[in-house]
Formats: sequence, C-alpha cells, structure tokens
Amino acid sequence: MLYFLVYNDGNYIHYLNKLLSSVTQYGPEFKIVIFNKKDMDYEFVKKNENILSGTTGGGWWLWKPYIINNVLSKINENDIVFYLDSKYYFIENFKELYNEYMLKNDILVFKNKPNEPQYLMKHWCKMDVIQKYNIYNEVFNENCNICWAGAIIIKKTPNTVLYIKEWLDIAAVYENITLSPSKIKDHSEFIEHRCDQSLLSVVLIKNNIKTHFLEKRFLQNVRVPF
Repeated sequence: MLYFLVYNDGNYIHYLNKLLSSVTQYGPEFKIVIFNKKDMDYEFVKKNENILSGTTGGGWWLWKPYIINNVLSKINENDIVFYLDSKYYFIENFKELYNEYMLKNDILVFKNKPNEPQYLMKHWCKMDVIQKYNIYNEVFNENCNICWAGAIIIKKTPNTVLYIKEWLDIAAVYENITLSPSKIKDHSEFIEHRCDQSLLSVVLIKNNIKTHFLEKRFLQNVRVPF
C-alpha cells in the first residue's frame, strides 16, 4: 500500500489543496493521509509544550517526525509513506521518482529542494549537535550535505521504524531542535541551525544513509518557481 502524508495546521490550506490535487492527478496509486494538528496525542503535546508552543515552524517542526512515526506505527510492513511539505506540487507523474529505487531500498531522502542548490551541513548545524552525536568528521572533513526534510519516502521496515524514532527522540530535545545558542563555539562558517533538517541529517549520517539529488521536473517549488 502507498500512502501520501501531509500535515495540516490550518495555516496553508490553499497550498495544501493544490498539492493534494496534484497527487490525485499524478499519483493516483497513493492513498492520501491528512494529519491534522488537533489529532496529535495530548500527552505528547503536553510533554513537549516548550517546543510545540514555538511559532517558528509551527513548533520547531517537531510535528514532522511525530506524524511520520505515528503513521508508520499504523501501516503494514513494506507499505510506503511519502511525506511532503505543503508548498510544493507535482507537475508530472512521479512514479519514476521513487518506484525503482524503493524496490531495493527502504528510505529515500534528498539533498536539495527542487530548483534550489545543495547545502553543506557545516553551515547549517550548530556545534553542540555535531559534537553530541559524534559527526564532526563527516561534517568538517567529508563536507557532507545537509538533507532536505521536506520530502521523505519511507518503506516500513524494522530499520526505518528505528530511523524515524531516533529522529523523533533527538528532535524532542529543546536544545537540539531550536535556535538556542550552542554552548560549544560554532564553526567560523556556521550560518544558522536548520532544526528538523539538521537532526534528520544526523540520523542519516549515523546510519550511513546517502541523500540523493532531486530533479526539478517532478515538483514545482512555490517559493522558488521555475
């Protein structure tokens, strides 16, 4: 079974409707799942109120690993979930984007947004997080990319369940996910922490998961149209 997952907090209905219309047109094999903010578990929201009350990212984007983790817990082994941020929409059939790759792999994450460049992790992750998760070598010596956390395609396997749970766990730490200053001095080339993207990148690096270049032919980028 194929599931297409989006998040609705009531703020981007116009964009969401356009995205879902494009999924219906170009990816009819997917069952659309709309996860509404009000459906988040009360205990989780209460426990993480200091993060979820933040206005940036509708709660520092903590909802993103939460909803993906939630959906994975409810679907069957080998089912596929395609999560996408709301400010994008498909412009052609996108089966070619994922189908062949997911036959032999269980997670597909990209290193760029459509029509945008790739970025380096060392510019977009604070030093506390880099040191805490022991990824200094990959970040500074190997110059690894930061991932784009806006499009994630996941086949439910024991491994991917662990990856997403790990992402959720480290994202549910205020100092990890927010823009709180690093206690360890940041690198001279550091620009700004990228919250959920920085932390998903940590999980990918730790588990030796490669990111992939996203061609712009499949998705229109509302912020940077082409």
